[in-house]
Amino acid sequence: MANPAELLFDLLSSWQGGNSPKTNRADDGSLTKHRLAVKYLEEIQLILKAMSSAGKRTAVFQRKIPEWAQTIFNYPNDWTSPNAGGINQADLDVLESLIDLVGEYVQPMDTGQFDSVKQYLEHVEKTLIEDESLDSVSVASCRAMIQNLRTVLDQYAVRGDFELNQCLQNLLGNLALITLKSNQKSKWSKLLDGFIFPYAVNNVPALGPGIVQALTSG
Repeated sequence: MANPAELLFDLLSSWQGGNSPKTNRADDGSLTKHRLAVKYLEEIQLILKAMSSAGKRTAVFQRKIPEWAQTIFNYPNDWTSPNAGGINQADLDVLESLIDLVGEYVQPMDTGQFDSVKQYLEHVEKTLIEDESLDSVSVASCRAMIQNLRTVLDQYAVRGDFELNQCLQNLLGNLALITLKSNQKSKWSKLLDGFIFPYAVNNVPALGPGIVQALTSG
């Protein structure tokens, strides 16, 4: 499992202790780790909203959002002191207590299915290129989604279950639109009915027949 609360906790924990917080926070020129931390925090906020809508008590976690954000950005401190950027253990403890709760709202993935997903994406991309009835914008947009999904699969350890699931859902919706636009609907219908979700729980290799009708009816 790699839910956003767990990923943020692990990253912030890696910034704590050791020689100095400043050294631990070392990042590349694009601040990849810090940008990932922000992504995790935004995903946590989305899940907290879902939890609240379901009647769960989330106030204690909602109050911690600003503090976790300040920890990520080391605000209002600076980087001139070797001791700058210390992380409050109480903030980490609350974040750790959120991991299991968030896990109930994030579908875990089966990494053993990733190769099958990648093969499916190759088939989709090949079909896109060969379908001359589709406009160039639709093709380019779908190929961009496919490439992004490949990246998330390759970087699963740091991108996590939540983002991967969102990418899969987005591509599924996009393929439904492609099916509507294409003059080769039977080909796309068959391809869409074979859409692969690499879920570890209640895992099935495909969605089964009828998905096109379910997505495009009405």
